Amino acid sequence: MKGIILIAALGLTAGAAAAQDRGGPLARADADNDGVITRAEFIEARLAPLRRLDANGDGTVTRAEGEAVGAAMAARGGARPGPRSEQGARPRGEQLPITLAQAEARAAEGFARFDLDGDGRLTAAEREELESRMSAARAGGFGGPDGDR
Repeated sequence: MKGIILIAALGLTAGAAAAQDRGGPLARADADNDGVITRAEFIEARLAPLRRLDANGDGTVTRAEGEAVGAAMAARGGARPGPRSEQGARPRGEQLPITLAQAEARAAEGFARFDLDGDGRLTAAEREELESRMSAARAGGFGGPDGDR
């Protein structure tokens, strides 16, 4: 279970990012604060926490590096990411080890799913639509950003 850690806790889960747009990770991805999130901004926001976890700078976040961060958080009195969220669901994090290249590819796939009109930008309207879809999915509606399944 320790292999699935920290990534979800650091806001890298695309679904959580879309659902938490107001002040959440997706809003913070708008690096130039123009109200539009580009593909590059989205990917960079997803990779930045991994770069911080990559203690030796080799381009791979290992389980040991992830566990060291968790231990440091616990030592400072912070909550150590556990195997379940407050709602009892398992986190949708990454299995460690993960390379930055793998994480970048996954971020690009996530962006493509969220970019509803395929123009390489996430507008406020798209983010609102995604939030609505994610809320419906959590409430037992359709199958998420890709529509009914």
